[in-house]
Amino acid sequence: MNLISGGFKKIQNERNFITQFIKFIIVGVFNTSITLSIIFILSFAFNFDYRISNAAGYLAGFINSFIWNKFWTFRSQGKWKVEFIKLCGAMCKGHAIATVDGEIACETDILFALGPVVQSEK
Repeated sequence: MNLISGGFKKIQNERNFITQFIKFIIVGVFNTSITLSIIFILSFAFNFDYRISNAAGYLAGFINSFIWNKFWTFRSQGKWKVEFIKLCGAMCKGHAIATVDGEIACETDILFALGPVVQSEK
């Protein structure tokens, strides 16, 4: 009997993991769409500096990601302030890396998909 109930728990845990993983992917796609939309709108429609556009897009994506993942994907019961601060640290590191990469790309004219568009602004 214990073996059977253990098997059902394992199946339920696997289903929960798969559901959570799918939700995480959905949030990631939505988050990327928001981030890129804001970056492109600020950069090209309003002619903001790419660093400001990138920071604004990243911040919007960060807030969106935190809210959806905390309350929908993972249904975390932890204190939101503590979790938010931890995520801030991780996101700041990621943003710093992205900014440095962007600086190197713009300064060395190593631009990939948007190379001709961005280079024509120089």
